Amino acid sequence: HALVKKYPNNKFVLYNYGIGGQNVEAGLARWGSSFSNRDRNYPPITQIQPDVIILGSFSYNTFDPHNRERHKEGLRKIIAEAKNITPDVYLMVELAPLGEGFGQGKNGPNMAPAAALDQSNRILEQLDDSLEIGKELNIPVIDVYSVSQLNGRYGEKSNVNQDDGIHPSVEGHLLTARIIVSALKLK
Repeated sequence: HALVKKYPNNKFVLYNYGIGGQNVEAGLARWGSSFSNRDRNYPPITQIQPDVIILGSFSYNTFDPHNRERHKEGLRKIIAEAKNITPDVYLMVELAPLGEGFGQGKNGPNMAPAAALDQSNRILEQLDDSLEIGKELNIPVIDVYSVSQLNGRYGEKSNVNQDDGIHPSVEGHLLTARIIVSALKLK
């Protein structure tokens, strides 16, 4: 709705090629493939000729064992693949994770507090790295991360779903949408 309001003369068709829990290498491995997940069935992204691609940073899906360099290299590669399709590529750096309460809730993984904080800190590292990759590759960044941080670190509880302590709440989705719309510069 916000995109249509900002660009009333444009026609929007939105495709969501994301699959929860996948790291950047998994996303890259399926880059040129048809997409099917739940009720979403799309041709390969290489065939739809998008005008704009918004890539997520894959920061929430760390490698085991944690490997920041592997994440950064994968992110560079998937950005290069996207640029082969359209020059209008944006990198979205998602909401900051919670510090206290990360992953806690009736539908969360409910890790021990120390393990949850460790995971949250690994995500923070990858979010920071993603901002740097955007600068390094000179692509526009949709920076939800910095806006959503409290005191320059962990995320605001109201932006996170209380059922799992990880995914965005309604407020988090609305914040993300506002930042996407303000960051996009369409012709």
